[in-house]
Amino acid sequence: MKKLLKSVIFVVIIVFILNSVSSILRGDDPNAGNTRGMTLAYNHKNFYDVLFLGSSVVSCNINNQEMYEKYGIAALNLTSPEQTGILSYFTLKEALTIQKPTVVICDTKELSISDTELRGRMLSRDKYTIRIAATQLRNPFVKLELIKWIQDRNWPENDNFSAIKWNYISNIYCYHDNWKNLKDYNFDGFNKSYFMNGTYISPYINLSIGDKYTESEEDDANDKDIFIKSGATDYITKMNELCKKKGIKFIVTSSYIQESKTTSKMFKEFCEKNNIPFLDINEHREEIGFNIKEDLNDDVHFNLFGSVKWGNYLGKYLKDNFSLPDRRNDKRYSIYEDQREIFANQKEFMQDSLKLKGPLKYKDYLKKLKELDVQNNVIMVKFQGDAVNSIDQEGHDLFKDIGLNIDNVNSGDGYVAIISSNGIQQKASSSKDVSVETIINNVSYTCNSRPKDYYNGEYSIKVDDVEWGEDSTGMSIVVYNTKQKFIVSNAYFPTHGNPDFEFTYPPL
Repeated sequence: MKKLLKSVIFVVIIVFILNSVSSILRGDDPNAGNTRGMTLAYNHKNFYDVLFLGSSVVSCNINNQEMYEKYGIAALNLTSPEQTGILSYFTLKEALTIQKPTVVICDTKELSISDTELRGRMLSRDKYTIRIAATQLRNPFVKLELIKWIQDRNWPENDNFSAIKWNYISNIYCYHDNWKNLKDYNFDGFNKSYFMNGTYISPYINLSIGDKYTESEEDDANDKDIFIKSGATDYITKMNELCKKKGIKFIVTSSYIQESKTTSKMFKEFCEKNNIPFLDINEHREEIGFNIKEDLNDDVHFNLFGSVKWGNYLGKYLKDNFSLPDRRNDKRYSIYEDQREIFANQKEFMQDSLKLKGPLKYKDYLKKLKELDVQNNVIMVKFQGDAVNSIDQEGHDLFKDIGLNIDNVNSGDGYVAIISSNGIQQKASSSKDVSVETIINNVSYTCNSRPKDYYNGEYSIKVDDVEWGEDSTGMSIVVYNTKQKFIVSNAYFPTHGNPDFEFTYPPL
């Protein structure tokens, strides 16, 4: 018995060391961002009142900081990329060894992925779906149970799985070479400005998604077939039973915008038959004011605007239907309080970004620029070719309103300017290249231009040597937020003699 105990302790210690080293070597791997919730769950045991399970849809679309600030709810997203039903189940199983939530909520986005499809993903993208989910688990017994589940299905059937299963115990194998290039973030952890309580805060506004979106009320026979074959309801049942044993309420959500409503309807019917609450954002979009054009990062993931709206709705639902404590006056929950200012800055950044989204004519854009706080933003301007010819007197006056004087800039002149907390710098020349530069908090900002018929020098707007300006005749304006360390806007106005030239922009 003593030998067995020593063996178990030895295995636990080895797994702990492997996970710790792996975490340092992995660093700021973008795919790992969706698994940060489990790290928080271990750092703050028996701390969270609500746990969310699911894929990147949960990570991006459900904002827990909003729930805390509005309703005092301590919630955590426990997610991994493309987290399917079986992966949600094992994630929950481990989480309940270290947390005692009142409510557990699982999203449907990847639940209808069948085991066959999951196996295909495992074989084609071994380091992604299953491995990331497996390596975030720290409990060796839960981890080995997942590995046994894979082995029982003979995945992969033509390979010696026993030889590679250590890659599922620790992903140190994937990242072992990173020791050569360790950075500060390998030790400091993930960017806390964009990962909060397992939520990824997306700062992008994708206006083009709304133009592509179409809804269909008709049932999709293919979606029905996929749903039936997936066994999705089996995993809902397993998670529900696991929660029941511990006196935890289990809820299912659909937290993404769907064009076809077939799958959602089938989940809803199953949940109603089994007395499981089901919440579908598609049934509440009008109620929460969800804006297809402004609230999406892509066709599945929400940006900060969207996640706040859905998080607000879920927070109110939870507060109205369950006896959840208000944690806002509890000093143990200072991690949420510490994020208030960052979260407020993110909301301000998003509002500034929305103001400057096109299509806008250059005069309207300049009026919006005037509203920006230059203590938090750097505005960079570059003229190229005959850009100034298209700017009338009203345009000259609008430039003066933001602190720039272009009255003496002639057709074909090179012109650059930077407006920042360091002041205003601007240069123009008809005979040589021009450049202005400033540095704020160790980030460099540079604008370069040259006269139309002068072939030395370059046209560019760079932030830390990364190009953001458009190399074409016209006017480029780039705005960078110094607090969020993100581009607010990179606008290009092609002139070509048009006095009302409109905003276009390359993708961020």
